[in-house]
Formats: sequence, structure tokens, C-alpha cells
Amino acid sequence: MRQGDQRRAEADLQASVELLPTAAAMNELGALALQRNDRAAAMGYYEVAASAPGAAGEQARAAYARLDITENPARYVEIQPFVSEGRVGARITNRAPMEVGQVVIEFRAVVGGQQVTRAVTVSRLAAGQTADIDSTIALPAGAVLAANQLAVGLRSLRTD
Repeated sequence: MRQGDQRRAEADLQASVELLPTAAAMNELGALALQRNDRAAAMGYYEVAASAPGAAGEQARAAYARLDITENPARYVEIQPFVSEGRVGARITNRAPMEVGQVVIEFRAVVGGQQVTRAVTVSRLAAGQTADIDSTIALPAGAVLAANQLAVGLRSLRTD
């Protein structure tokens, strides 16, 4: 779409939503905002449309999440650390409405008085999927970690 056409389309949609705000129009305004690289405006339009029922609301929720997940990944990927059979692991759950990939989980533990750090990459996690991952950090027999001796966090992820 040429820039002049895009401006007219956006002005028409703005006038339309002033008369009758619809999720479909808000989704289109969000898409137009993205075309001009205005993420904040796009997120605002998608957020309003996301409250609508049906396909348009679902489309808006997914579009909003695709934009928001890069800035707020912890809202969408839940991480619960655990120790099982002397090894540190984590259960990760993708709460995003889309697949995520290259999910890098960072483990930090104090083992034998030494700080141990490991990064583990999960290549792909479908929407709604849960997976248990092993950090490869092994604890000495009978060792118990205090809450301040174990930290697990999300370092990065990709959505494309």
C-alpha cells in the first residue's frame, strides 16, 4: 500500500472506530501502526481489540502477545526450578498463544560453596506446552540447596 493510501485508510478507520469501535477495525489500525513502525500504537489498538469475543479478539490477543513477549517474556514463559535425584532442573511452560524457540534458561546454583552457572537452550516450545529441562548441575550426595542458593531465569527467546 502506498503511503498516501495508507494514511487515508488509517484516517477512514479512525473515523469508523469513533462511530462504532470494532475489533476488526482496531486490528487493522494495529497492523497499519506496525507498518509505520509504531509498536506502542499497535499494542494499544490490539489491547483494545483483545477484549472482543471471537476470531477478531483472538487475532488481537495473538498480535499483542507477539509484540509484548519480546519486552516481557516472563509474562508468557513460566519457569519453576526443582531438584530431582541430585540434579537441578526446571519445568518451563509456554503460556504464549504462539510457539517460542531458542528459549535460553540460565541456572545459577551454589554447589560446594562455589557459584555454578549453566545456560540451557530449548529449541522449540509449542503454545501451551510444558517441558522439564536438566541443567546438568549435579549436587553432592545429600546436598540440599537453600532458596538463596538457586536461581533460574529466562535469558532470551525467539518467536519467529
